[in-house]
Amino acid sequence: MQRSGLILAGISLAVAFFLTVALAASAASRRTAADIYGTRYCEVLELKGLPPTAQATVWNTIGFSHCPAAQWNALDPAAIAAARGDTAIVLNGPRYWLMDAASGRTGRSQVFGGLRFRQVATIPIRTNEELAQTPYTEHTIVRRQRDHALQPAAHAVLALGRLSARSRDPLRRILLAEHS
Repeated sequence: MQRSGLILAGISLAVAFFLTVALAASAASRRTAADIYGTRYCEVLELKGLPPTAQATVWNTIGFSHCPAAQWNALDPAAIAAARGDTAIVLNGPRYWLMDAASGRTGRSQVFGGLRFRQVATIPIRTNEELAQTPYTEHTIVRRQRDHALQPAAHAVLALGRLSARSRDPLRRILLAEHS
């Protein structure tokens, strides 16, 4: 359970930057969050199953609350996983947005321990390597619209002149990073 929890955290870097992955058309609606630079939020990463048929669902608090510390610290990942029949739950946060606005398709909301979260991403996990928590590793997520054609399902906006956290990977490529 601990290994699954640690490796799920690596998924969040790719997910947090994009706010959402398109969900099933019936459950998804387009949402925009504006003026979010520096806004505190938290995520619950929910793993169901094991590769090659595993699925990670990402829930976050954006639009509901700034993830109050007392409520966040009271969450029990083992209890949430047991109640939901999950393989693992990872609490990811608190984090702070580095973008000024974001839009994308989101799903239903759910309450965990008194905090309301919105389903913002569903990611198929096909290999154990996709769960590995490796710093500065790219995770490509294919987003598909209802017609299954590749389309941008999420948009992120940075204000002109805004400084962002960045680093370089071993190949000296510049990487934008989520601030936590």
